[in-house]
Amino acid sequence: MSATTDKLIGKLPWWMEQIMGGVGVGRPAASATPTPRPPTQTQALPPLPKPAPELTTTLRITRPDTGATISVTFMSPEDTAAFIVEDADGYASGLTDLDLIARQSANAKNYKDRAAQAATSASLTPAQRDAVIQAALRADAFFKSCINDPFDGRIVAAIPWVFAFTSDTSYEGGLPHTRANIIFLSTDILGSSSAESLAGTLAHEKVHIYQRQNPEAMSEWMGNKFYEPFSKVKERPSSSDVRSNPDMNDWYYAKCKEPSPISMPDSTAESHELRPRQAWILDNCEAMGAYYEGEAKDPEGNMVPSNPEKITDVRKGTDGPNEHPYEAMAYEVAGRFGKWVRGDGC
Repeated sequence: MSATTDKLIGKLPWWMEQIMGGVGVGRPAASATPTPRPPTQTQALPPLPKPAPELTTTLRITRPDTGATISVTFMSPEDTAAFIVEDADGYASGLTDLDLIARQSANAKNYKDRAAQAATSASLTPAQRDAVIQAALRADAFFKSCINDPFDGRIVAAIPWVFAFTSDTSYEGGLPHTRANIIFLSTDILGSSSAESLAGTLAHEKVHIYQRQNPEAMSEWMGNKFYEPFSKVKERPSSSDVRSNPDMNDWYYAKCKEPSPISMPDSTAESHELRPRQAWILDNCEAMGAYYEGEAKDPEGNMVPSNPEKITDVRKGTDGPNEHPYEAMAYEVAGRFGKWVRGDGC
C-alpha cells in the first residue's frame, strides 16, 4: 500500500481515469463543493434472527475393521432439558431432603430447573463428538471380544448409544450416569478424560443400560450372588440419609453369604409383609447403600458432622461397588476393560 499512496492524494490514479473516461464519466473538479444533504433520522437495525436450535441426531457408523454398524444418537440441548423437566422416571420427584441439599437445590422443581439450564448451556464441538464416537466404538469392541460373563457382551454391544450432555457440575455433580436409555455426560469430562478413560466410562454406563433393559436376567444374577432385596426405594422417608442414584433399580439390597430362608413376597407386598425377611437380613447380611456424611468446622475450628455439600460427601466405603448390586457389576466389568486395554486379558 505504501508504494501507491502518493498517487491517491489530490488526484485519481491513472487506471481509474481511463475507466471513468471510457464510460463517459468526467473527472470531478478539484474545487467542487459537495452539495449538503438534509439530515436523515437513523433507524435501528432489526434484531438478528435467533440461531436455529440444534437437533437431536442419530448416526449409523460402520467399523472399518469389523464391518459392524452401531447407532449413536446425540440428544439436542432442548430435548435433554425437556427430558429432565418432564421427569418421566420420577427421579427428581423422589429425591430426599439430603439429596436436595447435596445438589444445592431448594426443592425438586429448583433441581429440575438448574439441571435443564445445565443442558441448554451445553455445547459440543465436532472434536468432542468424534471423541465420544471413538470411545463408544472402543467399548463395543471390548464387549464383543471380551465379555461372556456376567452377560453376553454381544447383547450389550448391540444396544444403541444415546447421549445427552450437560455443562459444569450443577446436574448430578457432573458425574456420568444413566436415565431411561440415555447416558448423561458433562462436557467437563470430555476435556479432562483420556480416550481410554472415556471408553471405560462408557462401558460402565452401558452396563447400566443393559441392567435396566433386562430386569429378569439381573434378578437371576443377583440371586446367584446372594444380593437380597431389602426395602423399596420409594418407601423411604424424606429424611433418609441414603444417597439417590439414577443407575439403581427400585430396591435397596444387602450382600449376604447365603440366600435368605424367607422368600421374597409378591412385588405388590406392603412394607409390613417384608419385616420378617428384613429382620433376617439385618442379622445375617451387610446392607448396601451410599450414606451421606458431611463435615464442617465448628466455631472452635473442630471438624464436626454436617449436611453434605455435594453428592460425593458419603461415608467412606459405602459408594462405588458397595452402593448397589448394579454398581458392583458395572465396576467389575469396567475393571476388566482396563485389563483388556493393557493387554492383560479379559
